[in-house]
Amino acid sequence: MFEDKIFVMALSRISSLCFRSRCGLGMQNALCSSQDRYVIILPEIPDATAQTNLLMSVVHGNDLPPFDKLSTRESADACAKLALEFEAWMQEHGSSFNSENHICSFENVIDKVEMHLAPMQFAWNTFRHLAGVRSFDPNLMARFKGLQNLVTRARIHRFNNHRFFTAIMDLSHDKNLNSVQLILIKKYIREMQLNGLGLNDKNYKWLEEYRRRIFDAVFKFRRNIEMTSWLLNLEMDFSSEMTDTPKHILEMWSVNRSSNQKSQYKLAFTQYSYVPFMRYCKMRLRRRSIWKLFNSRAGFEEDQVQLNNSLQIEQLRQAREKYAKLFNYNNYLDMVLPDRMISSVSELETIIFQLKQAAVKRLSEQVEMMQPLAARQDALRSPLKPWDLDYYARKLVEHDYNIDFWQAAEYFPYMQFLSNVFELIKRLFDITFTLVSGETAVWDKEVQLFEVTDEKGKIIGHLYIDPYIRKNKLPVMWSECGRGENCAIRKRYMNI
Repeated sequence: MFEDKIFVMALSRISSLCFRSRCGLGMQNALCSSQDRYVIILPEIPDATAQTNLLMSVVHGNDLPPFDKLSTRESADACAKLALEFEAWMQEHGSSFNSENHICSFENVIDKVEMHLAPMQFAWNTFRHLAGVRSFDPNLMARFKGLQNLVTRARIHRFNNHRFFTAIMDLSHDKNLNSVQLILIKKYIREMQLNGLGLNDKNYKWLEEYRRRIFDAVFKFRRNIEMTSWLLNLEMDFSSEMTDTPKHILEMWSVNRSSNQKSQYKLAFTQYSYVPFMRYCKMRLRRRSIWKLFNSRAGFEEDQVQLNNSLQIEQLRQAREKYAKLFNYNNYLDMVLPDRMISSVSELETIIFQLKQAAVKRLSEQVEMMQPLAARQDALRSPLKPWDLDYYARKLVEHDYNIDFWQAAEYFPYMQFLSNVFELIKRLFDITFTLVSGETAVWDKEVQLFEVTDEKGKIIGHLYIDPYIRKNKLPVMWSECGRGENCAIRKRYMNI
């Protein structure tokens, strides 16, 4: 029965492709007729169960994932199946409030939703991190984005059910709710209202239209950035200009890492590749050209008009403004800021102004210190430009303080540094990290698993640390929460 409901939910995701062909009538100057043919593609429902899928076997419990055996495909299938299951269950859960005998309590209304949402969130986080640490590949992005959209729709499904909305509104009047429960209920009510529950039919149709416009503008904006970044990837030999560059950065840029000839480099127009280049490149003209290319991506300087983001920005601004006015807000910021630490536009403007004043003052002081250094070392008499700042900031630190950050790193060996960090955390929070010895289910032999205990010796979570760069691992640093609630699994990724 439940599988049938999942299939019904999947049918709502049906996509159609239209193949248009024009058939000539065989007569000179005759009009052509057009025929539309539609191919209906049913979405695949993954056959993922606790018996056939390793992630599904642990997703509802507290066991650690079998990372040594779990594949990216398995985690993706589990995530897709759980997303469809959650949507089907949410539909059933909302319908249950139509019964007069249903008890409207926090446990029945909110807790059940959060508990059913947790497995899907856990599966999504697991897939996302495996894609980054084991199978990082640009070809995976299409499935990654498709799965992300599926998970996002499932999450939003909580806020689109009218009967569930009515039950939460009734529950909000319960005098026995504690402060935490009230905060969560207010969050649900606000999200549901911003998703159109409470609007009349006409305004709800406009809401859907503005959502579509926002989605299209954001999608095209990101696509243009990605496309222009990809088109700007440069292969060159700039080894003579980068003699001060640390070895591991040159290896990251190297086209043939396994070859003895590593003088050919590929500069990707991403933040983690662009910033080191600007910091270490000696040739000013090269820095200037790279700076202009990087900062004009998807702008007016693009040769291809369709990759210019000016139109997308204006469409996004207009759609967001009209979206906010449906809910009687003056602008989009007034609508979204109540959920943030900064509660008003005026407060945001004040903070930005204060930060600008402090930043400009400090930058001016540093530029005054950099200018004489540039004149002494490179005979540069003209004022420093934006593409000079990263380079001479590094040179200034090395010259005035005799600090080489990469040599200083030798005084902080990884294991000693990690041990000291754990000791500091223990003193501050009375939390202990203990390395799990023996065979552990990790995705790479360099990964370490730590057991986290409180002051009473109770296990409160686990910490995975993956510190080193390797092939097929995303070359950035980030952290990810594996499972929420008290049985947290946190995964920490670094590149040293």
